[in-house]
Amino acid sequence: MRTKESEVQYNLARYERERKAAENEQTRSRTLSAQVSTFSQTETELRSQLNIYVEKFKQVRQPQRPVRGPSAQRCHHAKSAC
Repeated sequence: MRTKESEVQYNLARYERERKAAENEQTRSRTLSAQVSTFSQTETELRSQLNIYVEKFKQVRQPQRPVRGPSAQRCHHAKSAC
């Protein structure tokens, strides 16, 4: 009879250990899921901001007609103070 009681106690202890491990894994899973959600939201916001900056950069970089005047021309005279 003692062997049966020992086996029952062993199995109860094993069950409790497995139950706690499953609870810990579930808690860890929820935490990681929350982090992934936060990272995804942050990525979406950063991509949106980046797109805004890219559009502004494109507007600034659009080729503009250079203003050519006497001061914009290069001087080709040797040793001349142009």
